[in-house]
Amino acid sequence: MFKNMKLAVRTSIFMILVLVIGFLSLWKVVDQTTTSLVSNIITNQMTDAVKSRAAIIDDYVKSSEEYLIAFSQSAEVTNLLKNPTSAEYQKAAQDYTVAFAETKGIFEGLYIANYETQVLTHNVTSAIGIFNRKEGDARSGFQNTILAKKELTNGGILKSPSTGEMVIAMYYPVYENEKCLGFVGAAVYAGNLMDSLLSLNVEGLPDSEYVFLNVASGTYLYNQDPELLCTETEDKGYLEILDTLRQDNTIDVGMHTYRDENGNDKIVIYRNIPERGWVFALRDSQDNVYHSLKSVRSITGIVCIIVGLVSMLLLVFILSGVGRQLNLIRQSITRLGEMDLTASDTLKAYAGQKDEVGVICDAVTKTCKNLNLYIGAVDTQLSAMAQGDYTRTMNVKFAGKFTNLEESMNHIQAALRESFREINTVTSELVIGSNQVADSASQLANAAVNANQLVVDIDNNVNDISERVAESAESATIAKQQMAQTAELVNASQKKMGELSSAMEKIANSTAAIKEVSNNMEQIANQTNILALNALVEASRAGDSGKGFSVVANEIRVLAQQSNESAVNAFNLIRETLECVDEGMQLGEETAEYLRRVVEQTGIIDASIAAIAEAAKVQNDNLHEVRDRLHVMSSTIETTAGMAEQSAAASNELDGQTNVLKENISRYQV
Repeated sequence: MFKNMKLAVRTSIFMILVLVIGFLSLWKVVDQTTTSLVSNIITNQMTDAVKSRAAIIDDYVKSSEEYLIAFSQSAEVTNLLKNPTSAEYQKAAQDYTVAFAETKGIFEGLYIANYETQVLTHNVTSAIGIFNRKEGDARSGFQNTILAKKELTNGGILKSPSTGEMVIAMYYPVYENEKCLGFVGAAVYAGNLMDSLLSLNVEGLPDSEYVFLNVASGTYLYNQDPELLCTETEDKGYLEILDTLRQDNTIDVGMHTYRDENGNDKIVIYRNIPERGWVFALRDSQDNVYHSLKSVRSITGIVCIIVGLVSMLLLVFILSGVGRQLNLIRQSITRLGEMDLTASDTLKAYAGQKDEVGVICDAVTKTCKNLNLYIGAVDTQLSAMAQGDYTRTMNVKFAGKFTNLEESMNHIQAALRESFREINTVTSELVIGSNQVADSASQLANAAVNANQLVVDIDNNVNDISERVAESAESATIAKQQMAQTAELVNASQKKMGELSSAMEKIANSTAAIKEVSNNMEQIANQTNILALNALVEASRAGDSGKGFSVVANEIRVLAQQSNESAVNAFNLIRETLECVDEGMQLGEETAEYLRRVVEQTGIIDASIAAIAEAAKVQNDNLHEVRDRLHVMSSTIETTAGMAEQSAAASNELDGQTNVLKENISRYQV
């Protein structure tokens, strides 16, 4: 039942512990409060009982004393004490004594006695004529103490020697001026007083014990046990109270606890009557006194246990129901954590409740609903983007932290839309640039083929020139060896010189054509370099798609630079060749002139022939060098032509790829 109710179980255990601790604390507080309250109530009851009984005693004794004083102040008493032998006064005083005792009804004995303690009148006539004190120490002690001062003396409660009743003995001396004439005495009934006191029981303490004690002597003035009357107390507790009062007689009411010789705990509430030297005490066992307190403790404990058990059962019942609700909420939240957005279906029964469970259920339901909306909106947006439609916007307003998702989706869509726009623009430009590069590469390839053909022609001409220069050198050598035959061969030499002049003109024409080819090659190299730079720029714009073409364009640029360098070198060689041709033509002209003068200047002819032979050798060497350079140029141009063809092929391939890219980009709606 509680397997998946961990929170409810923990809460139940915690609340049970709280209840147990709370009820224990409550019981402790109630126990202490009740103990203090009941203790105060009981001790107050005992104190009130002591006070009330002491007040009754005091009132009873005071009224008796007042009666006795009033009796002593009558003229009959004074006249009799002054004239104890007068029969008239005797009779009047006797009648007054009997009448007063009968009227008040509290006197067992009421009498008039002289200084020698002889009874002159008595309400009991049989007591007339006797002496209260025997002659000797008893009488003199009585005279020196009780009769020595003009004040009433209360002898306390004692047993009447004649009847055995409990009486209060009182004495009041009668003075004339400073002389004591005698005294009046009384034995006031104490039994009725005790009966009235005993009838006033303390509630809940039926076995309580009352005692009167004389503080000075420690004797019992009253005890329920008649045998203890007028005997000194031996009770431990009473003796401790008497010692306390002897040390401090100002105490009014006090409480004393002790353990008697039998091991019983006693409690005594006492009232001090210092003006009489008495103490009235009420004693009982602590078990009796606090019996009601124990009952209250037991009842309080039982009530706390019952209330605690009922509270625990109610708590377990309530928490089990709450636990079931929380378990459903836990399961739903777990499913929600696993992104099961139907998790709120199990909480419909608690939806709309005004308590915390209803609030949680409403929150989970709202969360599932919002997540469904958000996921649906994101799915719709992503589906549209997957289909190439970047023109749609979010149709759901996100809340909370999901506003970041909404902003991110909008930013991503805007960024992709802008990127595709730029890619579309760049692709269009790339197509145009690719077409331009392809055209330029084709033109470059054609120009390279033409340049190669020109170089071949130049090479052929140079070979012819080289052969003829060699022949000229050989002829010059023969002419030198056959100086003797110079004259005969002048005409032939002039004819050959004419042919040489014609050949030199051809060489001059050929070198002019070579110069033009060199200029064309330099222009081709420069144009190729420009095209290569444009191709690099377009390749960088194309990004990753143009990396391959960038490498090809870079190679084209390098070849263009090499072609340019070769063209410059060829131009320099051609310039040197032209200079040599010009020099050869000049030498030919001079040779013709020398031939015309050969007859007159044979020696000069011989020198001129030697110079011609030397110049022919140099020219032959230069022509060999020109031929070698032309071979290098031809190889370079062939390489350039091959690279131009590769560039053209790459441009065509790039053009195809850019067309495919443009076609793909056109599918996206931005």
